[in-house]
Amino acid sequence: MDILKQKYFLSSKKFELTDDRILVMEKSVFDEKEWEARYNELGIDLVKVKSREGIGNAVLFGGLLIVTSYMTFKAFTDGTDIKLAFLFLFFCFMWLTVFWWSIQKYFAALFILQGGNKTLTFFINSPKEKEVREFIDKVREKVKSRLKKDLTVFDPDLDFEDQLANLRYLKSIDILNEKEFEFVREHLREKHLIK
Repeated sequence: MDILKQKYFLSSKKFELTDDRILVMEKSVFDEKEWEARYNELGIDLVKVKSREGIGNAVLFGGLLIVTSYMTFKAFTDGTDIKLAFLFLFFCFMWLTVFWWSIQKYFAALFILQGGNKTLTFFINSPKEKEVREFIDKVREKVKSRLKKDLTVFDPDLDFEDQLANLRYLKSIDILNEKEFEFVREHLREKHLIK
């Protein structure tokens, strides 16, 4: 079995390839999910996305961090209530954590495998981009294999034109070459004539 484990800031993902599906386990501070996607539910289109989200939060919590840092410094140096000083210190750590999370989110980059009913999202640099790309290539090969298996066999419920459209699709995404396309097309034409 092939497994990809990813960590990014306060979240982690684990992808596990099986014969007929991919199992996904996602964990974060606030959420934990396990789900699966069968290969016939996935697409093969890979998109690289840089999120650029969270800059507003970074500015807000960065400002709060500066203010509470100043208040903490003043509370400790003025000799005022020590409980208040530690309360300010607590808020400093809290704002620092949210500020850091916002910065991380702003610079996040993802690979998104889309085109089917379900979408897979991968952190680009966890563990390394090369390993992530290799794992995605394995997923795409399994999806292509499943599509070829499902769409090149005779289906009595579909007419010849619908099956021919499926074959053209497989050819357009390089699952079938010209020779395979011609062979399967003739095979399906014969089956439809017998039907």
